[in-house]
Amino acid sequence: AIQEFSVITGNATADYGKTAGGIINAVTRTGGNKLHGDVYEFFRNSALDARNEFDTPGQIAPLRRNQFGASAGGPIMRDRTFVFGDYEGLRWFNSTNASSTVPSANARTGNLVAGIVPVDPNVGKYLQFYPLPNSTVSGDTGVFLFADPFRTTENYFTVRADHKLSAKDQLAGTYFWDSGTLTAPDAFNEKVTGNIAKRQMATISESHVFTPNLLNSLRFGYSRVVSDAPTTLNAIFGPISDPALGFVPNLPVGLINVGGLSNFTGGLHAVGEFIFHYNSYQAYDDLYWTHGKHSLKTGFAFERLQNNQLGTSNPNGQFNFGSLAGFLQNEPTGFNAPLGQTTSPKDLRQSVFGGYVTDDYHIAHNLTLNLGVRYELATVPTETAGRLSNLPTLTAATPNLGSP
Repeated sequence: AIQEFSVITGNATADYGKTAGGIINAVTRTGGNKLHGDVYEFFRNSALDARNEFDTPGQIAPLRRNQFGASAGGPIMRDRTFVFGDYEGLRWFNSTNASSTVPSANARTGNLVAGIVPVDPNVGKYLQFYPLPNSTVSGDTGVFLFADPFRTTENYFTVRADHKLSAKDQLAGTYFWDSGTLTAPDAFNEKVTGNIAKRQMATISESHVFTPNLLNSLRFGYSRVVSDAPTTLNAIFGPISDPALGFVPNLPVGLINVGGLSNFTGGLHAVGEFIFHYNSYQAYDDLYWTHGKHSLKTGFAFERLQNNQLGTSNPNGQFNFGSLAGFLQNEPTGFNAPLGQTTSPKDLRQSVFGGYVTDDYHIAHNLTLNLGVRYELATVPTETAGRLSNLPTLTAATPNLGSP
C-alpha cells in the first residue's frame, strides 16, 4: 500500500513542524487503468526453533505466526477515477515457559527452614493464589513453570481513491483502519490480561494547477487512536473474582507483594488500567511557485487535539510484606488503596498553528541555498470540565485550580 516514502533524520525544511526528531513521509499507492492485485502469506512455526534454557529436552515452546494479506487496484472510470485497497492480517501464537517463585508446600503450613511460624487464618485463604511448585524447590520457595501463551491478532486495511475533476484539478482520499489485540495469562495462570489498540485515519486532498509554475494543495485529515492497556479480560481461577476476598469493599482481591516471592498481581482489574481516546483534526494548505532560479513554497497548518484519558492506579488495593514469614503471620509493611472509587476522566484540548515560507534558490548549477522560516505555536492545554491545576510559582502556597 506504500508507493514511496522518505525519511528526514535532521535539518528538516521549514514546511515541517511540531517535531524535532526524525520525520517519515509515506505516499499511499494509487490505482490505474489496469486491474492489478496480489495475495501473500508468511508462515513460521516452531518446528525448526532451537530449545531455550527453560525448555525440557525434546520439548520446544510452540510458536505459530501467520501474516497474510491481499491488495488490488484498478479503474472505476477509465482515465478519471481509480481505487486501490490493501488488507493485512496477523495471527501470532507464542508460548514461553514462564518462571515464578512461589512458597513451598512446607512453607504454606508455617514449617520454614528458620523454624515454625503460625499461619494467620486471614492469610491462609490467600495462599490459594500462589500455585504449588512444579520444578526446583530450594528452602522455603520453589519454582512454578508453565507454558505462558501469548496471542496477537491484528487486522489492517487501507483504501485510496483518486478522481480527476478536470485537467487542472485532482481529488484524492485515503482511509486506513488498524485494530490489534494482545492477550496472555498472568504469571500464575489465573487470569487473562490484554492490550487493546485501534487506529483509524481519513484524509482528503485537492490539488489545483493555476499555471505550469503555480500549484496549490489543500488537505484535511482526521486521526483517532484508542488504547486500553493493560486490561483484564477474564478469570481463569474463579476466586480472583470473588469480592469476599477483596481488600476494598465490593472489589476483588488486590495486589500482594512478598519479599522473596513473585508478585501476585491481584484479581480482576486489580492492576491500574489506562484508557486513551486521542482525536486529531488537521488542515493544511500549501502553495508551490517556481520562478526563475527560485522554487518557493508557502502555507499554513492547523491541528486540533482532543486527548481523552481515564487512568486508575491499583484500584483494588495493595499489601506489601517484607518476607514470607511476615506474610504468613499477617505482618504487612504497608498497604495502599485509593481513598475513593470514583475516577473522573480528563479530557484535554489543545490547538497547534503553523505558517512557513521556503525558497530553494539555485544560485548556480552546483550551488543551492535552502532558505526558510517558520512560526508555530501551541495553545495552553485546557480541560473540558476545568479539572486541571497549575503551580504559578515554585514558592506558591497553593495551586490554581482550573484550566490556566
